[in-house]
Amino acid sequence: MTKILADTNILIYASVNDGSDKHAKAKEFIISNIKEGNLVISIQNLVEFSRVLKEKVSPNVDPNTINNYISGFCANCDVLCYSAETVLRANILCDLLEVHFFDSLLIATMQENSILKIATENEKDFKKVANMVVINPL
Repeated sequence: MTKILADTNILIYASVNDGSDKHAKAKEFIISNIKEGNLVISIQNLVEFSRVLKEKVSPNVDPNTINNYISGFCANCDVLCYSAETVLRANILCDLLEVHFFDSLLIATMQENSILKIATENEKDFKKVANMVVINPL
């Protein structure tokens, strides 16, 4: 079974029902991959997810709803953590790949956990990584 990491943008689209095709496709992708047992997220995704729902979507989402989403993700996905060593590696990858730091941190976390597949809307940056399979389910 090939594990696939869902990037934060996919989690957001799946959780915020704005009636768009992106919401429906992201939700279908998340549910399908949870059922197959191959969905992975990073603790970083949960941090970014919380910030976006609390500060960037309108109206802001209340903390209990955000926590319910997070609890659901954690109960149904493998959750990857990172360490100080991961941050050190991310600093190198950031310059090497010319991507934003938080993308490089996610890449470093994936590499440390042998995850070679990501579902994201941000195809451009993640395609810079050798041997990474980038899927845009939207």
